[in-house]
Amino acid sequence: MVKEPPKIANFFYVSTIKDLNFNSFKISTKTSIPFLQPIITLGQIVPKQDKYTLCFAMDFHHAIADGYHISIFIKRLNQMLQNFTIN
Repeated sequence: MVKEPPKIANFFYVSTIKDLNFNSFKISTKTSIPFLQPIITLGQIVPKQDKYTLCFAMDFHHAIADGYHISIFIKRLNQMLQNFTIN
């Protein structure tokens, strides 16, 4: 018998592959119980002229979020990163 993981409000996974600059990334989450927690994978920070780029991938189950919610998340993340500095 597979035990269901505890339910935690507003919980998501973040993983980092700091040395990889990627265009796409997918984590397999096939289990007998639907995996509903969002997964965000961050990659390498790359300097480009006077700015930096950060590649990231997001994996959301459609039962939890749709394109509208993901676009709000990306807009807010972008606003926060506009003021971020690297020393």
